[in-house]
Amino acid sequence: MGSPRWLAEGGERMQQMEPPNATMAVRLMQEADLEAVAQLHISAFPEQLMSRLGVDVVRAYYAWQLRCGATARAFRAAVVGDRNGLAGFVIGGRYHGATSGFVKAYAGTLLLALARNPQLLGDRRVLAKLRAVTCAVVGVWFRRVAPSRPGPAHEPSFGVLALAVAPNRHGSGVAAQLMQELEGAAMAAGFRAMNLHVNTDNPRAIAFYEKRGWQRDGAHPWTGNMRLPLEHRP
Repeated sequence: MGSPRWLAEGGERMQQMEPPNATMAVRLMQEADLEAVAQLHISAFPEQLMSRLGVDVVRAYYAWQLRCGATARAFRAAVVGDRNGLAGFVIGGRYHGATSGFVKAYAGTLLLALARNPQLLGDRRVLAKLRAVTCAVVGVWFRRVAPSRPGPAHEPSFGVLALAVAPNRHGSGVAAQLMQELEGAAMAAGFRAMNLHVNTDNPRAIAFYEKRGWQRDGAHPWTGNMRLPLEHRP
């Protein structure tokens, strides 16, 4: 499962973290959490296209991920918080349709959100994101209808779809706590590696991942793909 770059790129706006707060427990994400998850996403990633489309779109996106996760080979959606509210959340696994399936299932919701925010269509960055999403959806359709071609086998890895921390919880250890949860889920499911995408202009997030053993993946110039080998993790 790849990370949809127009949505919640792993690690954006994160800082290097201190040891986790022992009073905050990680638990599985539930439908009742979706409103708080959507609001946290918008506060953590205010410039992302999905955030700018509004809370209804964000809530629908995470509802779709929970629906996909119910039938996925491997899936983990978790939140962490305390009596002061939600501090962060993480979603990852290996399943298809995280972006393309959402766009097709909620096309009407997305078009309505764009109609309510016509100014977005004048933003070149937004248009670039929309083109990327369209290409991704078309690419998924083409791979389904086109005859398969033999090629090199790639070992499946456990993808990090979204990791978000409330801005007022930066430095509390929430990100490390959530990543530990996701890494444990990946190893328990038998995966030997994890993957994610991070913004290349976010040095704090990159440093956070590299401190946890993540490696930059791909040819030069690096585009933000990272990989975590799990073979020798404790």
